[in-house]
Amino acid sequence: SQTMEEIAAASSEQASGVDELNRAVSQIDNTTQQNSATVEELASTSDHLSNEANELARTVGRFKVSGIDYVQQTKTEKPASIPAKQKNGRSTAPSYQDDFEEF
Repeated sequence: SQTMEEIAAASSEQASGVDELNRAVSQIDNTTQQNSATVEELASTSDHLSNEANELARTVGRFKVSGIDYVQQTKTEKPASIPAKQKNGRSTAPSYQDDFEEF
């Protein structure tokens, strides 16, 4: 009789452990599915941003600043530096304020 009670208690404990294990596997499965969906969304967003960056580069490529074509520069090249101020404190850079007009 005592042996039967021990077997029943062990079986109950085992069933409880199996249920806990099933819940853990279920949570892992849910997390894996969520991660998979997130990866798909990120891949789509990355592709979209890449397209937007290419479009922006084409748009910006139409402009030149100080005679420098920024689109033609490589990533390692730096744009021309801004001219240093002269001794009197004035910049040697051209003033574009005269060309500014409000809309």
